[in-house]
Amino acid sequence: MYHFVSMMMSWSFKGSLGAALAACAAIPLIASATNGYAPHGWGTKSKAMAGVATALPQDTLVTATNPAGMAFVGTSMDIGISFFSPSARGYQANSDFGTQSVPATDPTGASNFSVDFPTSAFITPGRYDSDNDWFLVPSFGYNRVLNDSSTIGIALYGAGGMNTEYTDTPVWENFAPAPNQQVVNGVPVVATNPPLPIDQGGRVIIDNGAPSPVTDPVPGRDHGNPNAILTATTPTGISLEQLFIEIPYTYRFGDGKQAVGIAPVFALQSFEAR
Repeated sequence: MYHFVSMMMSWSFKGSLGAALAACAAIPLIASATNGYAPHGWGTKSKAMAGVATALPQDTLVTATNPAGMAFVGTSMDIGISFFSPSARGYQANSDFGTQSVPATDPTGASNFSVDFPTSAFITPGRYDSDNDWFLVPSFGYNRVLNDSSTIGIALYGAGGMNTEYTDTPVWENFAPAPNQQVVNGVPVVATNPPLPIDQGGRVIIDNGAPSPVTDPVPGRDHGNPNAILTATTPTGISLEQLFIEIPYTYRFGDGKQAVGIAPVFALQSFEAR
């Protein structure tokens, strides 16, 4: 998550060195970091102080970390929304997967040659970055003072915002078996061509740089993908959303300087993997 931190200092300096130091202190600093799905704090004030809340109740979202803190925020209500943008999520797919030379021919059968096929599932080499870089994370809290010693309230807050979505290309398109790849007991073997002698049609037909389906069955062989159909589609990615609902009750004692709290938590969560 990107934090833009502006530092302001009020000091009196003499000379150019002091002026330079003051100017440097006023320059906004950019820190790139993220805590993943779990935020570093709940509520605007807590997030602004790097998650401080357990021992320093400042608003009604303190119940997310310390329900007893609601005893010290009075009758109040807080509504907030966070704009969360995680750092770039993606990866580089290298071309270091294993290959196997396979005899091939053109559609006319006039030209015979060999081509290199991957020996297992692979991701097409290249850079893949996730879309959807901005997320809204709402929060709401309400606290009511019942009497001099007790309060009751409600708080709603969410977690998430690290969802990924890859839409540029089917990322897993090459995880289907190769055309007519031999399969033994449900496991594809490395041979990407029917194991027949070349003079019996054992060559893969390459049409416009891509293998054409070879649908004729090979006796005694199972075909993992006889029609050369790649079943993966876009988009791919994951989505995790969480919503927490708390109903905190607090009781103050010891001249009002101490408090205990209890807060049942109701949680709703959804997860999707594509």
